[in-house]
Amino acid sequence: MLNILKRGIRLVALITLVVVVLSFAAKVAVYGLYNAPTQSQNKGPLFGEPGKETLYIALPNKADHVAGDEAARVVVIAYLSFGCPECAQYYRTLRKLARQGVTVIYRHYQPSWAFGSRAFIVAHAAECVAERLGPEGFWEVADYIFANQDKIFGAAYDPLPPLLARFDMLDAPFEECKDTGRHTERIDVNTKEALTIARQMPITIVLDPRNAEAHLLIGAVDETDVQQRLMLITAVSQ
Repeated sequence: MLNILKRGIRLVALITLVVVVLSFAAKVAVYGLYNAPTQSQNKGPLFGEPGKETLYIALPNKADHVAGDEAARVVVIAYLSFGCPECAQYYRTLRKLARQGVTVIYRHYQPSWAFGSRAFIVAHAAECVAERLGPEGFWEVADYIFANQDKIFGAAYDPLPPLLARFDMLDAPFEECKDTGRHTERIDVNTKEALTIARQMPITIVLDPRNAEAHLLIGAVDETDVQQRLMLITAVSQ
């Protein structure tokens, strides 16, 4: 009888913990998404629910940088800056999740007050280099930048030579891309979107795009935090 009573107490405690976790997740759920065929055509809102925090972000679209299983039901959208040390640490977690089959979307977060103009310059250069490397090009470039953050941002003046030398992009096509600011709009759209959520970085949204069920994580969280949110949203979405 005593053992049965103890098991009953443990079960009640477990149920209470699950309820608390789900309640907390609901408080930070993200609603108010808009569909964006391209990132320059962001219009909304598409979803909204009374009593929930409303954030306006672009649903996953063809302009995004995507890694992992693109057919997965739940996606992880991360807003990062190349100049942010916490982002460099968290980026390794995102890459690990992508290798495990999680759909990971990278979006830029390059506000003018964070890491000066260098982070924006590096972000734009990364886009110029990546567009010439094929579908996985951006992730190859991001891997290098985050792994060599000290070298790139520790340069006395120009942060680009290490990056351009690594990918052999010291040429006219790169200069044309840089001078015309071809990717400025993408970076600005991503950044404005992130600023509506939080000034702290990185920002992570774990999202089921079909029903706008989502959880918001602020700061450099670990893999377990993201996996827990993935499981919660998957359970709700079934």
